[in-house]
Amino acid sequence: MHAVLEYTYEDNYLQTREKYRSDHLRAAWEAVERGDLLLGGAVADGLFTGLLIFTGGNALDAAKPLQPPIPMSPAAS
Repeated sequence: MHAVLEYTYEDNYLQTREKYRSDHLRAAWEAVERGDLLLGGAVADGLFTGLLIFTGGNALDAAKPLQPPIPMSPAAS
């Protein structure tokens, strides 16, 4: 099973990202080490849309800790 977490940052992302960045990166690397996170990063033009791709029997559960703590616009499924 695979799960894709797509997110769009708010306009003030560049001003607030440092507040959350270390926790987000730590959680992402932990997911990589467990084999849950396959790929992640910015997509399209600019810094305001990203994808995280998870795998495994509990891919949806693996995505939960990496859901950004910054308020974001919900992405279309």
